[in-house]
Amino acid sequence: GGSEGAEPIIVSGSDVLVLVKPTNLPVIVYYEAGVDTCFDLTFENKGSENIPSLGAFVEPDENQLKKSKNKTQLGVLAAGSYANFITGGIFLLLFLFLFLPLTSGMVVENALVVESLEKNYPADLAGIKSGDEIILINNISVSNFSELTRVLADLKPGDKINLQTKEKNYELKAGENPNDKSKGYIGISFKNKIKESVEEKYGKKLIAFIFWLKLLIFWIFVTNIGVGLFNLLPIGPLDGGRMFYVAALCFLKNEKRAKKLWIIISLVCLSLILIFKFSGEGAILI
Repeated sequence: GGSEGAEPIIVSGSDVLVLVKPTNLPVIVYYEAGVDTCFDLTFENKGSENIPSLGAFVEPDENQLKKSKNKTQLGVLAAGSYANFITGGIFLLLFLFLFLPLTSGMVVENALVVESLEKNYPADLAGIKSGDEIILINNISVSNFSELTRVLADLKPGDKINLQTKEKNYELKAGENPNDKSKGYIGISFKNKIKESVEEKYGKKLIAFIFWLKLLIFWIFVTNIGVGLFNLLPIGPLDGGRMFYVAALCFLKNEKRAKKLWIIISLVCLSLILIFKFSGEGAILI
């Protein structure tokens, strides 16, 4: 049976598709086979009736959820991250098998071009211009981003750099990186060189839009995977924290002990995140 807030449709023995009114946007929820108590849950639309809602705005009735079986609670709590992973996977496939091959065919191999320069930084002060093709840095050939990164990996403030383009040689002195003063910085943004035949056929605006769309697809993938993983962390109010509490209660059979373990694990995870955040020794993925 359904409810006024949702109309469940059985897709297979283990999948449920919930269409949320009034927008009728699908929210994919995964349940283990045989967990049919989810049909008795009311899903509430937390978005505006006039604005299309995303899955993040759809929440089950909390009182009903707490009274449901453990498997049902875990399935509902995992739904958000599950949807994030599915969405991320779709956009990863689009990136790998559509946009990456498409844009790779548009660029000249072994060519690195200056895209933009930051004002009053070494490259700008030396007279380098947008569109210049870089050939050598410190007499080392650089024709792609990996070679460029390798050559400039150990750059320090004050280091002298010889940068050669097709037209001219430039002598630069590295400045301080605005994000890390211990690292050198010359203030150049690079890009791949577009084939002339492609540029003549499709125009600069369409090509720029395709590359922008490629970057957007990539960041949608990264964001979805990051949000999905973060939401699974066993921290307090996050879905992962609530899932941990349900699982602890299932194994310990004691609400007081389960809650105590839940609080301890939440504090430990939060402490580790803060340590990595402020120590500068690691990075956090979200």
